[in-house]
Amino acid sequence: MKNFNSLLTTAAFVFAITFASAQDSDWRISFGLNAIDTYSTGAESSLDDFGFEAGALFEDFLVVNNWSIEPSITYGAVSKSIGDNFRVGVRASYNSITKLGGGETGGRIPTESLKFYNADATVSYTVLKGKKVEPYIESGVGYTQIDGEGNAHLNFGAGATYWMGETMGLTYSNTMKLSQESNVPKHWQHLLGLTFKL
Repeated sequence: MKNFNSLLTTAAFVFAITFASAQDSDWRISFGLNAIDTYSTGAESSLDDFGFEAGALFEDFLVVNNWSIEPSITYGAVSKSIGDNFRVGVRASYNSITKLGGGETGGRIPTESLKFYNADATVSYTVLKGKKVEPYIESGVGYTQIDGEGNAHLNFGAGATYWMGETMGLTYSNTMKLSQESNVPKHWQHLLGLTFKL
């Protein structure tokens, strides 16, 4: 797995450097880390459905101790401009869930980490385009599977890209995943990665 991540990182950098050219390019690729937070969701049924207590919406939102993080490249995304500050894209990610919930109770620690797989289709709107920092809002649909149980969901989120040059930026975003079914818990996905204009 370590060799695969090194190979993936090298290939992504070579690809980005080779094809990065125009400042206002239509295409972008991103890759980096993702973290899963099942605590800060306001999910009232999490205790009955999943055996852990969730906090209020946004409670301890940026407390890293509540997150499950796989220390490697765990997401990749591609997006295309469709004009008027709008972009459409696809994103895939994986992770290992090592904590459900959190806060004062400490959450529930599974005996074995739960495998997390996710795919999303997104539409985003860049609020301030052409600046050093470009904030955006995002919505979409996706499918998440945790420990073999999967379901479709709606996504709502926000983020920003800090452009370190004409074609490379650092992106951070938070996305809430809302499912109507009770086999996948409501959760936040935090993304931190590099974005390249192609």
